[in-house]
Amino acid sequence: MKNICIISETLNNYQILKPLMKEIQKDDSVYLTAVSTGKHQSSEFEITYRRVEEEGFIIDEKTNIVFNAKKNSSQQDLVDFEQLEYDRLLKQLKPEIIILSGNSHETFCAAVAASMNNIPIAHIQGGESKLKTWDDSYGYGITKLSHLHFTSTEKYRRQVIRSGEHAETVFNVGSLLIEKIKTQPLRGKSLFLNETGFKKNDKFIFIYFQPDVSKGSKNAHMFNEVLESLDDGRLDSFRLLFNKPKASGLGKMIIRMIDDFTLNTGGRAVSLPFMSLPDLSRAIKYCSAMVGNSSEGLVMAPSFKTPVVDLGDRQKDRVKAQNIIECHSKKEEIICAIQNGLSSDFKHFIKDKPSPFEQPSPARRIKDIIRGFKQSDIRKKNFPVLN
Repeated sequence: MKNICIISETLNNYQILKPLMKEIQKDDSVYLTAVSTGKHQSSEFEITYRRVEEEGFIIDEKTNIVFNAKKNSSQQDLVDFEQLEYDRLLKQLKPEIIILSGNSHETFCAAVAASMNNIPIAHIQGGESKLKTWDDSYGYGITKLSHLHFTSTEKYRRQVIRSGEHAETVFNVGSLLIEKIKTQPLRGKSLFLNETGFKKNDKFIFIYFQPDVSKGSKNAHMFNEVLESLDDGRLDSFRLLFNKPKASGLGKMIIRMIDDFTLNTGGRAVSLPFMSLPDLSRAIKYCSAMVGNSSEGLVMAPSFKTPVVDLGDRQKDRVKAQNIIECHSKKEEIICAIQNGLSSDFKHFIKDKPSPFEQPSPARRIKDIIRGFKQSDIRKKNFPVLN
């Protein structure tokens, strides 16, 4: 049986990969090897690897990358440690191919380790970057190290091919994230509102703002415009639900601004720690409109027919469905965009609009392609020629 290894570094990453893991588990011709990195075991992220095991998956290896990273004095030390740890795991597990998702620093380290051990890589969610931030450069690096590519739209497929990858190795299969939320029923709206402290008939606007690393301290001014917009009397009839970003880097600054704002709203606004994927899905589905600049909003909201006000240019080059209202980060423009999204005319307009990320059975298609892939299928890499 072919040994297929999936590496998951966060719970949300695992949730996205879960449909694929189930498909591999059901196929007697392949064998699933699962690796959980330190973020699954860190109390800082409020999750544990036990959640994964309780859902029927055996984790073959658990690393302690996060715990050791806290003792290191520099980013280079962290990179060196991660490379050694992934190298150890791959030599021990001996997978015939590994599956990676996304463009994080940890995923890039895993891709380098696999490449050094001559292990083919299948990459999910490639082609979504234009080299504007550090994460984008990691994503491009993972693409160039990978041998199979599974994109969520045709535009992203073309971008992977344009980077020099062979067209026959790049597949537009749709989004695993959409398959996940479509196949797992969400808990009821009343229960969700109770968990947030909202009442049954409360209408709310959901805010998920991720700091743009390329903007640096300018994120504070941008987010202050958002807060002033939400505090405007024209939106008084809506309660506010904030999803806090990760408590690192610029995220800490945004969290402080959210905390200060919610304290002064008399209970109108509620903030939650960085949400797990199921809670994030429910917030996007049940809100009247979403405001922010997160990729999750772009991908999930079209399936729920939720209006999204997309702030700034963090998602400038991403595929956007017709429920997305692009908006500069100025108070009056933000208020007008929110009012447009809340209008009955706009909601009627997007009611029957399809999602560009939905396709039949992405997990099964990915599994079938990987199952048939052989070492001899590896093609020599091409690189784009600059004129």
